Amino acid sequence: MIPCIPDHERPDRLTASSVRRHYPSARQGFHQIQPHRPMFTSPKMIDTLFRLSPRIKILPILHASGDLAQEVRETLIHHRFDCLALPLPPSVELAVEQAIDDLPHINVVVQPEPEDHGGPTINFVPVDPCQPVIMAIRGAMAEGIPRAYIDREAEVFHPAPFPSPEPYALKHVPLAAFCSALVPALIAPPRPGQQDDRITWMAFRLHELELDYESILCLCHVMDWPWLRQAYLQRRHYAEPDRITTRPSIYSVKGSSLYFILGELPFITQLYEQRRAALRSDRHVSVDGIKELLLETRTRWQLERQQDTQSLPNWVTPQLLQLFLQYVRNLSLMDGHLTPDLYTLVLAAKQMAGDQFAITLLETAKTYLFQQE
Repeated sequence: MIPCIPDHERPDRLTASSVRRHYPSARQGFHQIQPHRPMFTSPKMIDTLFRLSPRIKILPILHASGDLAQEVRETLIHHRFDCLALPLPPSVELAVEQAIDDLPHINVVVQPEPEDHGGPTINFVPVDPCQPVIMAIRGAMAEGIPRAYIDREAEVFHPAPFPSPEPYALKHVPLAAFCSALVPALIAPPRPGQQDDRITWMAFRLHELELDYESILCLCHVMDWPWLRQAYLQRRHYAEPDRITTRPSIYSVKGSSLYFILGELPFITQLYEQRRAALRSDRHVSVDGIKELLLETRTRWQLERQQDTQSLPNWVTPQLLQLFLQYVRNLSLMDGHLTPDLYTLVLAAKQMAGDQFAITLLETAKTYLFQQE
């Protein structure tokens, strides 16, 4: 099972010691993790765990994760559903689906909110192909599955921070075991509060939907999953949604800003889209993409050096690249990660191949060929 670290120890990530304890082969590389045999491997047990009623199946998700987006896609492919319930309010439905039609070009759906602390504020939905919700809508639109936007309208949205293990563990751990391991660490939303109001409203909307549909897939955040189940079974009282007077707008994102919008690195997101277009498997892009990023960086770095009239030795050899990956693995585990972030990659590149190679890697990682300035 996935380790759940208490908040007072490391609220935002798994610790390296817990990774080594639960994943003994982590010392061999972050791409070779082999956990203990997980629980909930029986399809019947998994179906029971995520089943709200004979007509409703719930699928907990984490935002900004290509690995969880793949789980959502696989669920839609391998099961028949006649309705997809989404944790988004109805006011953004048309704008979000219009922006999805524009993929792989990246847009954001922006909805203004009342001014707070003397300045304008907005609430936005990044239309990121590696977002599980966007992946679900994209797949449902392609298959002609009706979508229901069941989240409660809120005049001002208050996001709730949530520390969780890295979704890369889903490569070897079933989603049911992943979510079940988190349950003891989840805190019930305060009452009254916006999160509780959203949960009770979504539970009410699910009761409405099952009157019209026979097989419903409902996506919700993993921190809301147990309380949504409870509110649905108890038929809790709900608060009416706020009245929204503003209309959402669609804005394109500059290529230089994609790093701050996308859940994965822009280069990794580009690989997902390229493999989708070529009908190739993207199951291991979250790790293999790091290797492709490294090779592309090396190619660009060599082209830049060829422009120099002097003959300089090429010290970025295959052996150095192998050592680079081992060093990145060690830095990631020391920092409590199963996969490296951009800072770790650039730091390792600077220390092992020099400043110019690190700069080239940074620029390559932020590359997204589908975005036109």
